[in-house]
Amino acid sequence: MGHSMGGHGALTIGLKNAAAYRSISAFSPVVNPVAVPWGQAALAGYLGDDQETWKQYDTCELLKQYDGPKLPVLVDQVRAVQHSAGHRSPGPVPVCVCATRCVYVC
Repeated sequence: MGHSMGGHGALTIGLKNAAAYRSISAFSPVVNPVAVPWGQAALAGYLGDDQETWKQYDTCELLKQYDGPKLPVLVDQVRAVQHSAGHRSPGPVPVCVCATRCVYVC
């Protein structure tokens, strides 16, 4: 379970290691950092410029290729957030991807 960036970690770690968990919970998680400028800057700073590597740390990208066990997942997220620095989050995890790939969204 995690909130914001911690929710991002809960989702990405849970999806990468699904056999080790019974469920995943995230509250207002960062879910698609490859799609927003602040996420791209952070990923480049930590991982370099290879955008394929970035996808390993992006929930939406991980869900596109997920083939692990189905897990109950709770994602509590607003539709979009305007951050104080003027950045806007892209919105919630695509539920259609979750439902067809890996998870039961609560």
